[in-house]
Amino acid sequence: MNSKFVQQTSLDFRKSSVVIWIEQVSLTALVSFIKIGVKHKNFKLIYFKADAVSIFFLRVFKKIFRFDVEMEQINVALGDLWIENTSMATQYLLELPILTNFIVAKLKKSPIYVKVCQSFSEKRVDNFFKIIVNKDIQSFLPLLLTARWHKQKKIYSDKEYIILSPHCGIYPLLKDRLSKEQLQLLFYKTIDVTYAKQVIKNILYRVKVMLKVNNLYYSAGAIDTSLPKIAVHYVEGIDTNRRSDIFWYIKETFNSNQVLIYIDQIKANKEAVSSEICDEIIKKGMSWVALTKRALSEASYYKKNYMKVESDRIINHRLFNQINFGNDTIEKWLLITSKNLIEEVNYWIRFYEYFNIKVIVDFVCVSNGCMAQNIALDLVGGIRTGIQRSTLALTDGQPFLVYNCNDIFFTWGDEVLEHKSTCDILERFVEVGFPFDYKFYQKDKLFNKNEEYRSQGKFVIALFGSVFTDTTRISRKMMVDFYEKILSWVIEDHRIVIVAKEKKSESFEKLSEIKELLIKANETGRYIQLDNPLGRLPFDASFGADLAIGVGISSAVSEAVIAGCRGIHCDISKFHFHPYYQWGNEKVIFDNTEEMIKSVKEYMSNPLANDSLGNWSKYEDRLDSFRDGKAGVRIRNYLNYLISHYECNQDRSNVIKNSDKIFQEKWGKERIINLDILENKVKSLQKVFL
Repeated sequence: MNSKFVQQTSLDFRKSSVVIWIEQVSLTALVSFIKIGVKHKNFKLIYFKADAVSIFFLRVFKKIFRFDVEMEQINVALGDLWIENTSMATQYLLELPILTNFIVAKLKKSPIYVKVCQSFSEKRVDNFFKIIVNKDIQSFLPLLLTARWHKQKKIYSDKEYIILSPHCGIYPLLKDRLSKEQLQLLFYKTIDVTYAKQVIKNILYRVKVMLKVNNLYYSAGAIDTSLPKIAVHYVEGIDTNRRSDIFWYIKETFNSNQVLIYIDQIKANKEAVSSEICDEIIKKGMSWVALTKRALSEASYYKKNYMKVESDRIINHRLFNQINFGNDTIEKWLLITSKNLIEEVNYWIRFYEYFNIKVIVDFVCVSNGCMAQNIALDLVGGIRTGIQRSTLALTDGQPFLVYNCNDIFFTWGDEVLEHKSTCDILERFVEVGFPFDYKFYQKDKLFNKNEEYRSQGKFVIALFGSVFTDTTRISRKMMVDFYEKILSWVIEDHRIVIVAKEKKSESFEKLSEIKELLIKANETGRYIQLDNPLGRLPFDASFGADLAIGVGISSAVSEAVIAGCRGIHCDISKFHFHPYYQWGNEKVIFDNTEEMIKSVKEYMSNPLANDSLGNWSKYEDRLDSFRDGKAGVRIRNYLNYLISHYECNQDRSNVIKNSDKIFQEKWGKERIINLDILENKVKSLQKVFL
């Protein structure tokens, strides 16, 4: 815990009975500080952020109103705060869905919520609001957990804990729940930024409607809409040498322009799409549309069009006109959020009907926008499909499946069943294998630098980094400690070469503490950092390596194992709840970096005697039972079955049923897992913790 600012006081804080916790000291919170100061005369204020103006006025007001305050700014990472065997970061993951469900259960009683459910599927509306609520409380939860940690550690044990929060959005619904923990939640009036954004969004939509630009799109020319289409969300890009949205696509399987790529501003690299990429899409036999001008780097080159469609499925805002809720903060938030949901759903209905879209393929699995798409597809009889991108979220208890916005989800293997969520809209898993496995079978075309190192007698390690934040289980402090040990190892041990692929370059560059060690490691010529890591496959580092090591429960290690490499998860966050510990402790998973390095050295000296290290042979079928380079073929098959049945004018239910049947005949009956009838034999991580 790092104290950046402490204001000394003339009074003895030990006489105070109150500790105030606030995320940010702001001008709008000053009135609450004055009230607390007048009442208690002396209190301690703990905060995450503050601006100089607010601190100045707080000092002025404490003199005017004759109270004193000890102020402490803290910078904490939840991963570094532990109660017994659980970090507050793990609690963060568990608490999010619990609080989310608690709040949504209360929202469901509102007449506004009831009205929305009369227009849309209730389970889809529930998922939409869970995603919204989950996102909204993410900024509040670190403050709550930090205060809870102090209370459970009996720091300021004789003090009353008060959490000060802005009176906006859904926060008031948390008050009763926190009182059970003897944590008092007080509110101060402020501008509800989230609500204001929603209002502005609503106004902008109205303006667009009046100007008739709400259905604008850009394209290279007219798009044939005579046949049902598969629409692919442009997220990863179209370069199949890296992570790609179209790794499964070949021109010969689909009719001309039957696959449409839609481009918006939700992209992995955040960059606008160039005209060269747009031209390449056309060359590959697909068509494209851009839904915003900013999605293209050269939008002026292309034709501006409008989706002109009248649909009886469009929902009118007037359905809320008879509801009277006065000035209730929560009802106001619920109303504007519901209106924006309706606007988004209406937009996607027009989009799907205008372009005759029946199937969506999207790597983005969880967002309120994805959920609006799903609701719209449900109304037009379409299907939303997603593709498992990593194993990380499946094992973290994160909302990867809990709030998954797809009807059908293409998975790697049956390991996903161990972490099956309770998401009601997810209908089935289709097991296809690791999506980018075709790269593993192009080895003869690739220059293998790792083999060159091995021919020199070196032991080659592929090293995969991880992101770290104040709320993730892996903290900055943990990462610094890990890299200090790894870099020292490579400097001292001339037998090893490490090929490092970071999750994100910018995260790694923030670790200023290891800068000198990194320079020394690079000077050895045996610590190689892959450039431009975003979008590159772990295989680029692990191809030809002796061993793959990943920080935390690493999806990159799982990918390396599927590609045929030994692999170790270095779980520096000590997430002992993970099932890998049950069978692979100190074999495929370690919770101590030094012990892991020691075991690797023993393996290097005597591989046969230490064959269990990084050995996944008894488990790899659960990661991917195919491992044949044909995951893209299986996804292509299934998508082709779906769209072909739509061409035969079958309804949604029969499209899925008949596609399942053909796929099972070709790839095996066990490859389709119908979640509506699956008996959940293994409880989700969330339920285990509870």
